[in-house]
Amino acid sequence: MLSEMLSELMRLQERSKDDKNARARRRIVMGLREVARGIRAHKVKMVVMANNLDEYGAIDSKLQKILDLARVGELPVLFELNKRKLGKALGKSIKVSVVGIQNADGAHEQFKKLKKMVGFP
Repeated sequence: MLSEMLSELMRLQERSKDDKNARARRRIVMGLREVARGIRAHKVKMVVMANNLDEYGAIDSKLQKILDLARVGELPVLFELNKRKLGKALGKSIKVSVVGIQNADGAHEQFKKLKKMVGFP
């Protein structure tokens, strides 16, 4: 369900770039810095982290910072897919470690179900 939602949001985000009439809004942000910035700006509504991040030691402090920001902002955090599958769900050929969902329009049902599964009302 998560990869379905991410691929749909990415498709809609890409479509809004091409369509002159569509309101160009970011639905998804990727990367440690972008997600942290989005959380601080109160734009991110859900954080998705890869579940195989503990293999690398260098990014632990940045990940902890994002987790702390998410806890303070009372945001749901999902540890579901690995880095490769997360990137693939977004239609990217690169590995993605962190994704922030800013706008769930177009995939709102899956968003609500995932929030409920994590334990957020």
